[in-house]
Amino acid sequence: MENKISKKIEQFAANIYLEDKTGENFIENIIHAENLPRLLSRVKEHKIDEPVLEMGFGEGTITEPLVKAGYKVEIIEGSSKLCEDAVKRFDTKLAAVHCSYFENFSPVNLYETVLALHVLEHVDNLDEVCKCIFSWLKPGAFA
Repeated sequence: MENKISKKIEQFAANIYLEDKTGENFIENIIHAENLPRLLSRVKEHKIDEPVLEMGFGEGTITEPLVKAGYKVEIIEGSSKLCEDAVKRFDTKLAAVHCSYFENFSPVNLYETVLALHVLEHVDNLDEVCKCIFSWLKPGAFA
């Protein structure tokens, strides 16, 4: 079953994010650009030396401003192609890239901030993933 899912995720990543076969990525990028100042102001309320966990890499439109703002960013991504792209583009600027399905991710440390932007609509078991997200958070943190 996981092999079938892996193939679907890799194909989706290639078609949508790496090759933009739909021609619609600009819409998501406009939404990100519009919402990023508000997002960054919320993230700034928390410690800059604490890693931010970003769920899903996509085109890196959230990762890039976080890195530029000085945040340590860790990415959890189910597509090995997108993990490779994140490492290639951001290399040593990232705290880590975790190539894992959300449901299988087990962090070494808990996070102050977890960002799940435009990813939850892609998961099969939303309840399970939401429970995972809350288990990754430090007490008193927010997602």
